[in-house]
Amino acid sequence: MKHHSFFPTFIRIATQLTSVLAILILLKVGYYTFSDTARHAYWACIQEKQHLLDSVASPRIILTGGSAVAFGIDSDILSNEFGVPVVNMGVHHELGIRFMLHQLKQATKRGDLILFCLEPNTTLAGNFDTQLKVAEYYPPARDWLVADNAAVYALHHLQHYVRASYALYTGFFGTAKNVSINDTRAVYYRTCFNRYGDMVGHLNNGVALVESFDSAGVQHWTPQLAALNDFGQWAQKQGATVMLLYPPWNQRNFEENSTLVHHFEQQITQQLHWKTLGSPTLAVMDDQFFYDKYCHPNGQGRRIWTYRLIDLLEISGQL
Repeated sequence: MKHHSFFPTFIRIATQLTSVLAILILLKVGYYTFSDTARHAYWACIQEKQHLLDSVASPRIILTGGSAVAFGIDSDILSNEFGVPVVNMGVHHELGIRFMLHQLKQATKRGDLILFCLEPNTTLAGNFDTQLKVAEYYPPARDWLVADNAAVYALHHLQHYVRASYALYTGFFGTAKNVSINDTRAVYYRTCFNRYGDMVGHLNNGVALVESFDSAGVQHWTPQLAALNDFGQWAQKQGATVMLLYPPWNQRNFEENSTLVHHFEQQITQQLHWKTLGSPTLAVMDDQFFYDKYCHPNGQGRRIWTYRLIDLLEISGQL
């Protein structure tokens, strides 16, 4: 009798788990569909950035990479200087090299100049949970997600459903927060980007404490550089040009991580087949020109870094 009771028990448990999963999926959909928190989330900027990438005519300058690009460039100055449109695709280093290159591959056109800003803590695979959030706002990105195996893939999705469900529950009785770039308390929100894709929300904010650079786990960049080399060959066949740009560094963090930075530059010099703009040293600025992270310039800093980029492009003869 015990042997025969196994199958009904198994079916009952499986049915219950399936029901729980279905509820979590519905709650996740509800959160990303109806929640004002989700609607204004920083990651939702992928919709506007993707629209720029798909719609702005070539030839153009495409800036991509992590948040250093989002915070560090004044695309209006850059566009006016060279007389070409600029698209700022920078979001966050956690998206990873592979994800960023997938995004570029579907839209790169002849005549494009792609400037890839490689932050030293950018991995090849990126952060799967961050990518899942972004894919909620741009569903085609789901095809770019890669996990170690099916079990890991399923576990990350389950965690994603639980987090979204919890966020929907905790925010159910909350009030909508309509954030704009004029809100001096807001930075990390979807509406804090301008028409080029530049982050401008922090320009209205006061001085923030610049965090220390977290170098934990940052050892080598061979997989990242190999992927960039492959993309460079592909882009050349499309008639596009690719160049590497070092991220801005605040003076204190640069000095504290000088050994790592030297190793970073050395590997790029030895392994990357792209043309590189400048050096890490040329990307260093005084601490007073940064907002909250080692690679997030404030209003003055982004102007300085943009004009340095213009000088480097002019020296390169590319524009």
